[in-house]
Parts: sequence; C-alpha cells; structure tokens
Amino acid sequence: MNHTADTPNPERPESSATDRLGTPDGSDPPAMSQPRARRIWAMALGAGVLAGLASWLLGEASLEVFRPPTEAQHVMGQVIMKATFEDKSAADFKNATLAFGALGGILGLALGMAGGLARKSLRAGVRASAAGLVLGSLLGAGASLALLPVYFRALDRAPEELSRDLLLPVMVLGGIWAAVGLAGGVAFGIGLGGGRTRVVNAGVGGLIGAGLGAVLYVMFGATAFPNYRTTSPLSVSWEPRLLARLLVATLTAATAAVVVNMPARRPAGPHRTP
Repeated sequence: MNHTADTPNPERPESSATDRLGTPDGSDPPAMSQPRARRIWAMALGAGVLAGLASWLLGEASLEVFRPPTEAQHVMGQVIMKATFEDKSAADFKNATLAFGALGGILGLALGMAGGLARKSLRAGVRASAAGLVLGSLLGAGASLALLPVYFRALDRAPEELSRDLLLPVMVLGGIWAAVGLAGGVAFGIGLGGGRTRVVNAGVGGLIGAGLGAVLYVMFGATAFPNYRTTSPLSVSWEPRLLARLLVATLTAATAAVVVNMPARRPAGPHRTP
C-alpha cells in the first residue's frame, strides 16, 4: 500500500497561522518573508501620502469651526469689532485640537488598512484601521489638550519672543505629532500582524518619524514661509498647513516601514555540527 500521499514531506512543512503572523509566543519571525519588504514600503508610503492629503482637506474644511466672539474696541480713534486675545486663543486652541485629533484618526485609519493590505488580508486591515482611527483620534486630541496650553501661555507672556523662538514650537508640535505617529505606527503593526514585537517596533518608528517631521517643518517653515506664522499650531496660510500634514504622515509611514522591515535578531545558541 502506498502511503506517500499521507506522509508529510519534512522538507515542505504545512503552512500555519504561525507562518503568517509570527511565532507562537507573539514575537516576530527571524526573517520577514510575507509580506515582502517592497510591498510594505509601497503600501505604507501610499497610505502616508493619502492620509496627509485627506487630513489637510478635512482641516481646511473645519479650520474655523470655533470662532471667537467679537466686541467693539477703540483703535486709533475708530471703533472696530475685534476679538480679545483670550477669546482668540481659546478658539485657536479648540481648532488646533480638532485638527490634530483628525490627523491622528486619519493617519491611524490609513496605516492600519495599509498594514492589512500589505499582507493581503482585508479583514486584518479593517480591524487595524478601526483601532488606528480610535487610538489616533484619542492620542492626537489628548496630546493637544496637554501641550497646546504651554504654547498659548508663552504667547500670552511674550508674543514677540515666541515668534522668533523655534525650540518651544518644536517641543509642542513635536510632542503632539509624535503621539499621532505612535498611533499610526501601532495601527500599521497591527495590520501587518506578527505579534507584539512588530507592533511595538512599528509604533516606535512612527513616533520617531512624526517627531522628525515636526523638526523639519518648524525649521523649513521659518525660512520658506517667514510671514505665515509657522511656529503657531495652525499657520495662517494653506501651504504650510499642507506641508505639515504631508511631512508628519509620510515620515510616520516611512519610519514605521523601515523598522518593521528590519530583520529580527535571533539569540545566539549552541553551535551544532552536522
């Protein structure tokens, strides 16, 4: 009787969930074979660009959702309707919080779906994008609520000095956008699968990329757009606002893809002679 069909081939083991998602303990496999690196790169960068554009469009549509009340003020012998500094700052704070919460939600949504599609699993993409939408919105808005008051207090104390200071805007915007990048990277790692290590690595990569985007935006914006208040949470012109979204989203995607494509190091074991 021929048992060849029933005998497993030791050279070609059957595939399992472990082959696609990682090792049974939740760590990453020693070398990434599926999805391949180029597919991960393409999906991540495409999602980053789309997320940057989509968050910018949504931000432009909701740029003045919160408007400060105006009151009559005497300026150079004339009466004009103008908002007070406190009311203007309060409205800017709310609008920036809304914008950065939307940025985080859209980036998490896009990168979560990109991770699932990179491994050719629509179901994984849907789950990861849902998690990314919630996590990104919460971290973007939460970081804004925590850090934006630091900027507005400094603006109240010394507005002229703050207009020339780049360190504080880098710290405030960098902290907010790093939280957004963390959420996007985590969503990307969830979509890719592979266990805790890959999710953590993708999250750290996204955090680093978004922080780098903040530094580049503030430094470049101060030179390229000197009259557009690029050191404020939301610039007064659409060009710097578009630049900010694209830098954060694409660098988050790029660094997350770089980190998850790095081969995992295997612990050294005893040498075996054949």
